[in-house]
Amino acid sequence: MQLLLCALLALQLDDSPASTVASGREAAPVVRRVLVIDPTGQSGRTALLSDSVLERLARGTGLQPRTGEALRSTTGEERVWREASLGPQGGLVGEVRGGGWCWLEVEHGRDQVVLLEAQGCSFVYAAGEPRMADLYALGVLRTPIALRHGTNGLLARVGRGQPRFAFSSPPAPRYLDTSDVTLPDLLFGTVESAPATPPERASSPARYLAAIVVVNATEERASGLRLAARVDQGTWVESLSELELLPLETRKVGFAFEAAVDARTQGRLQVELRTATGERLHAVEMTLAVRSARTTHRRTFTSEIDGSVQYYGIVPSSAEPTDPPPALILSLHGASVEASGQAASYAAKPWAHIVAPTNRRPYGFDWEDWGRADALEVLADAESLVRFDPRRRLLTGHSMGGHGTWNLGVLRSDLFAAIAPSAGWVDFWHYGATETPQPADALDAMLRRATAPSRTLTLLRNLEARGVYVLHGDADDNVPVEQARRMREELAQFHPNFVYYERPGAGHWWGSECVDWPPLMEFLKRQVRPQSAPSVAFTTPDLALRDREDWLAIERVQRRSMPASASAKFDAAAATLRITTENAARISIAVRRDDSSDSPRLEWLDGLAQCKVELDGQSLVPRDTHERVWRFERDARAGWSVVEAEGSTVVALPSFKGAFRERFRLVYATGGSAEENAWAAAKARFDAEQFRYRGNASPRVQSDVEWLAEQANDPREHGLVLYGNADIHRAWSTAVEDSAIEVHRGWARVGTRRVEGDDLAVLAVLRSRSGRSCVALISGTGPNGLRTANHLPYFVSGAGFPDWLVLRTAMLARGLEGIEGAGFFDSEGRCSSEQDEAWRAGSDRR
Repeated sequence: MQLLLCALLALQLDDSPASTVASGREAAPVVRRVLVIDPTGQSGRTALLSDSVLERLARGTGLQPRTGEALRSTTGEERVWREASLGPQGGLVGEVRGGGWCWLEVEHGRDQVVLLEAQGCSFVYAAGEPRMADLYALGVLRTPIALRHGTNGLLARVGRGQPRFAFSSPPAPRYLDTSDVTLPDLLFGTVESAPATPPERASSPARYLAAIVVVNATEERASGLRLAARVDQGTWVESLSELELLPLETRKVGFAFEAAVDARTQGRLQVELRTATGERLHAVEMTLAVRSARTTHRRTFTSEIDGSVQYYGIVPSSAEPTDPPPALILSLHGASVEASGQAASYAAKPWAHIVAPTNRRPYGFDWEDWGRADALEVLADAESLVRFDPRRRLLTGHSMGGHGTWNLGVLRSDLFAAIAPSAGWVDFWHYGATETPQPADALDAMLRRATAPSRTLTLLRNLEARGVYVLHGDADDNVPVEQARRMREELAQFHPNFVYYERPGAGHWWGSECVDWPPLMEFLKRQVRPQSAPSVAFTTPDLALRDREDWLAIERVQRRSMPASASAKFDAAAATLRITTENAARISIAVRRDDSSDSPRLEWLDGLAQCKVELDGQSLVPRDTHERVWRFERDARAGWSVVEAEGSTVVALPSFKGAFRERFRLVYATGGSAEENAWAAAKARFDAEQFRYRGNASPRVQSDVEWLAEQANDPREHGLVLYGNADIHRAWSTAVEDSAIEVHRGWARVGTRRVEGDDLAVLAVLRSRSGRSCVALISGTGPNGLRTANHLPYFVSGAGFPDWLVLRTAMLARGLEGIEGAGFFDSEGRCSSEQDEAWRAGSDRR
């Protein structure tokens, strides 16, 4: 593991042949050599990736390239390492294609921890360990790495644009980094009533949430750290829990503070990093905006995904408290746009509140995966804040947000009265990404099956009872207008209430009207979600994302990650409820519900004592017509039957990506060899860095020993991600129910199939032993297999991962041919039928 691999050294360089970095009076690193090579493999929005350089790293053979050295790519082309250099501002001088590699040889006069800022790169390697880089050049990532006295080999994977490297010394061994903060606005008044200016004297202080990056710029663990904050010389608020950081770890940490806003408020926020005994280690100061709660502003909240602090922008309705409840518009921004910028594009409206979530970052997750979850969390938080009409939830967005409008709209059409995508693309496979019309084999089919939530067109009929307004410029050179025209063609086949408008001569962005287009807004203003009707239908790709439409729910499916649908119609004249389903194993009917504005009473279903049920052609009679809920379950042989309506409801097993929720912990192994333990800790830290960069996240990284001790003292249910295998992870037997899958040194088993070798990487999602949460496994049967898992793209939107995946290091050279097996469990987390798994021929090696 002590390979001298490349980390992206963020360097501010001079014009001398050997570039150096000024760092106060200290001797600066000297870049002696720069080599680049064009892509040596291929990757995309898929679980598959291949790369000759990554394969060498996984096999532990090391990498120290020479000028003119040839390397054959996984696609058959010969690539050659060639000389390059860094310019005065650290930018790479010389062309290299995205997906290629950059190698730097850096000399330093002593052992020192330095900060790397590597813009335009996907990730970096330093001392054999992967670290996240600033792919989108957001300026929010300065990664501490340890340079050694002498020559250091640093390797960078080139991402977007021309790479640039910058370098600096940490301001303190443990410090606060203000380059990536999440801050609220200080507010006076409420969203419904606020004066034009702050009051002369505030009443009581309000509690606010914020987040800042804490950096451990040492090679030792940092323990017992706390944050304290105050505004304008007010009272310090200190965090109650102590922070633990790995060596060279950065973590974005949430904190609270209090502020009473009045005419004297300056908004000066002071934050200190302290020891458990109160000693100040580092302090920073920032300025918060002071705004009326009746105007456009930023709000923060705590995410249930990972416990992080997130923000959103809101444009409160200008309606008076005595007016009817306004509508609530959820507006999704485009790539590179902030939520605050999205909100600022709208004029305030008397008939609607406008809420702009963040997608977790300006690029985030294309409003899928955790971006979609962020939109729904923001919607819930905003609904708890403002007075609104729940039958007038509306969804819109521009560009990437237009795609998010399509995708979230079809997935969660139950929430919205109408959607209005502007300059939106359909899905990854109609916009940029490519795939063959048919899967290459059964394994490829399993990988495609995992992408079901991203397949917008398969779910489009969910919008049949919802309004749709499609807006696009006919001269759009970013998202071609053909994307909108395709959706117009699809909608025209069935939809009774959609409007399509192409703006003549308009490009991709033509000002705020792209989002605040008056005819679009007038259309949304008229839309109201239908009352409960005697006929409902819906399709869902994943019960964890959606399981119901009004009074009809699917509680269990026959085959996971396959679209499941249900349609029900009550025939009052025949006193019969007719239901048809596809891929449903258990359904429920909410016959009676409490009265509420959002869930109106089903008056047309009163008096069901004599009602018959026809379910997929079977006649059924509920046991008790006075029950609030009827449930029916399908047996593969006997068909449908009535089951008890009361009792615990079924909790859907999430997808593999879905396991990174429920305030999950990243728990690494410490019971293996030095090499295995080093991999586990480095991989957990790398995943935390990836998720923080891509998703503004704050996952907690723990050792197996720390997690076990915590559970013994204060057992709590939360999501788990385990790094290691059953032989080296001390928490494995406590956390994992291994009846379905086992991973050991030298072999792995899924169901009855055992595969041998030390080069196997295994990913899986399982129920925890308690059954109340889930566990993701990032595992391997030996060092080669473990390292093969380093760059599997489960944080990339559109890349689908089945419930379990077994692959060899050879996947990095041969792609699909290197996958041994893939498949899906049943709804209980057990191995299911042969049609839900696929294996490479000859993979059964007992």
